[in-house]
Order: sequence, then C-alpha cells, then structure tokens
Amino acid sequence: MSNNKLAEISVTRIHVLDTTRDQIKLEIDIGVENPFTYGAFISDMALEVNYAGLHIATVGVKELSLSQGTNDVTVYVDFNNYPGDPRQRMLFLEASSGKNVTLEISGFPNCTTISPLEESLRGFSQKFTIDTSQLGSHSSSPGIFTGKFPKVLREVVFHIFTMSAEATVVNPVSGASVWIQTIDAIGYYEDDIPLGVLEYDFTDKQPRRQGQSNGLLLPYNQAITTPRLPITANETSIGWDVVRRAIGGTLDVSVFTNIQMQVGNAPLNFTIMGRNAPVKIRL
Repeated sequence: MSNNKLAEISVTRIHVLDTTRDQIKLEIDIGVENPFTYGAFISDMALEVNYAGLHIATVGVKELSLSQGTNDVTVYVDFNNYPGDPRQRMLFLEASSGKNVTLEISGFPNCTTISPLEESLRGFSQKFTIDTSQLGSHSSSPGIFTGKFPKVLREVVFHIFTMSAEATVVNPVSGASVWIQTIDAIGYYEDDIPLGVLEYDFTDKQPRRQGQSNGLLLPYNQAITTPRLPITANETSIGWDVVRRAIGGTLDVSVFTNIQMQVGNAPLNFTIMGRNAPVKIRL
C-alpha cells in the first residue's frame, strides 16, 4: 500500500455573487481533509491565476484556518470571462479531458493586509501543473490533493427509433439563472469510432417571452431532462454494429462538445471532452 498522503478537497457549494459580461464573482465552500500534522492560518489573501498568459481568475480567502483533519473553507473567485478567446475553451477542454493543466499563480500589490506577506507576494510567481485525471478521484497517484466536484450530468439515453438523445442534468450553481443555449457534440466509441453528431439550438426551441428565449433554464439543484435531441448518425457499419449490440444496456461513449451558456449576465462558451460516459441504448 502506498504511503503517499493526499489532501482531499470536496466542493460543497457554488454560489454566484454577481455577474457581468466579463466576470463572474463566486463564493465556493469546500471541505478539506488534511492528512498532515501541520496546518496554516492566514487572515486574508488573494492570488491571480493565469493560464497560457490569460488572467483567468483572482482567488482569495477572507480567513483561512487549516488544521489536521476536516476543515471548512470559503473561497472567493473572480472568474474573468473571455467568451471569444480560444485559450478559455482550451482550458476547459484540457481539464475535462484529464490532461495536465499548467497554471501560474502570482501575487499583486495589496493582495493581503499582512504587510510582511504582502511584500513577499507582490513579486511572487510560480507555475504548477495539475493532473486533472485525479480530480474526482481518491487515487494515491503522485500529487498533493484529490478533488471531488458536484456531478452535473446524471444520465444520457439514446433512442434508436427516433435517432435522438436526451440528457438529465443537475445545476449545482446557485445565485444566478443558468441557461443552455446551444450544443454541438460528436460521440465516439473507444475515442476513434464516430457514432453521431448532435447540433441543437435551445433558443429556437424553448417558449419565448417578449419575443426572445434565453434557451433551456436549469434551476438550481433540480434534475432537468432535455427534450429529445436529434442525432445525425454515422453510417459506417462498425459504428452501427456497436450501437445495435448495446440495445437494452449501456455503451461507454466519449463526447467532444461545444456549449454556449448564459450565467446571469455572462455568456460562456466552452469546449469539453467527456470520456467513457455511460449512455443507455434504447429502441
């Protein structure tokens, strides 16, 4: 058995404090299971987080107190939104694909009210790499922590006769309206056998109010099932054979997806890769 000790981090609440087109302010509660005999106390501190030269967020705490065992921590995040920048899409894609993501954290003037710490941090900058395949895992692979996050996608069902799919999702974010607007997805079996393509615009299909629709509303903490979304199937024999053999059961499908959403006043465009998601195959 490995002797590696990993801190376990569980996200228990995600609450939106404010939104503009360019920024989403979040309050995130996390539970930290600290296996180490040492801890830390900081009255207040914030750091900038950068990805590929893009300032993606400022992350801070008003008070951080960590001891051995279970700890509750509230983190404040100013997420900077760049809906037209491909680097933001690449960040979501790398993180959802289980790849290594390199981030840079840095201090800035007045990042803490503790004068000696502020003097040290204002010139501080450090790059580090996260193995995102370990997020949501309790594996004892090399690293300093594992993470558990709220599960958004609960179920996907593919209907062969109508050539459509429906998904059940739960929105874990409170404090702002969350809408799905458009989705473009390609499904693969074993990462290289294309099964079908989905393209759907929820803003055209949902009830309109005053001549405009924001898309499919996802209320906080409620299971919402989409309407049946039409699939354009790949007509290769190997793809169809795989689907037919899975009728009545499940098929592990990897899905490359582009999604446009609206969170409060902020438009979000991101690309994700869901690997080996169990899809129920039904007639």
